[in-house]
Amino acid sequence: MGGCALFIGISALITVFTLAGTSLFSDYPFQSIIILVMTGAFIYPLFRKKGKDYKDNIQVKNDHFIIDGNKISLSKIKLDSYQMDGNFFRYHLWDTSSTFSLYSVSEDDLYNHLKTINVSHAFFETLHSKSYNDKINVTTDQRILSYNLETGGYKITEGTTIVKDIIPSVFCFDGEFSLAT
Repeated sequence: MGGCALFIGISALITVFTLAGTSLFSDYPFQSIIILVMTGAFIYPLFRKKGKDYKDNIQVKNDHFIIDGNKISLSKIKLDSYQMDGNFFRYHLWDTSSTFSLYSVSEDDLYNHLKTINVSHAFFETLHSKSYNDKINVTTDQRILSYNLETGGYKITEGTTIVKDIIPSVFCFDGEFSLAT
């Protein structure tokens, strides 16, 4: 989709300037600016930094979490469980070296396994959660988790302090993850 939109946008821009010539800017300055802004709006998302969406084989072996060929020591893994009214609501799995991030609203096999092994596990009671298209905000009494399902980027804020604000190399969401052995 992105490559097609880029091709159409650039082709339309070239066609307009070819047919109108250089007098386009002097004869129609306002319309020329609108055309340039519209072209920029098509092109910008293609070059925005994105993480790699990954939904394949996830493993926990020999005290390492393995995702997309990346081996991360379990000592660097953080599991944040978000509950609402004492019941499971969602979880966020991330590492301190900013390699990956995993978001899920399902209490799946991976989550259940990670609860039984030695990873840093924190629980938060969710006050409210809001979704803005691909952006999710989860507010607790201690922190705010904001993440983007398109780029994989997330930000953790505690009070006025930003704990993390990154776009990981690899991210996945809502895969009802099972654990490969």
